[in-house]
Amino acid sequence: MNEMLLTTIVSAITGLGGFIYGIKKDKQDLVTKSFNNILLQIQVYEEIIEGLRTEIQTLTRKVEEQQQIIKDLETKVSEMIKPKTNL
Repeated sequence: MNEMLLTTIVSAITGLGGFIYGIKKDKQDLVTKSFNNILLQIQVYEEIIEGLRTEIQTLTRKVEEQQQIIKDLETKVSEMIKPKTNL
């Protein structure tokens, strides 16, 4: 009977210890997974931001090219409109 009581007590302590350890490990795993998810999201956003920076640079370059074309055309138009005084 003492052996049965001892076995029951040891089993109960072992089970309780495993349960407590499992809870702590689950919490730690949850925190680790959360940090990994946050890191992954940051990496995705960094890639999106880098892509947008590249697109902004390309669009800025195109706008500057268009502004130069507009200036050239304005110059040509103003040269064509000038009255010719060499008659």
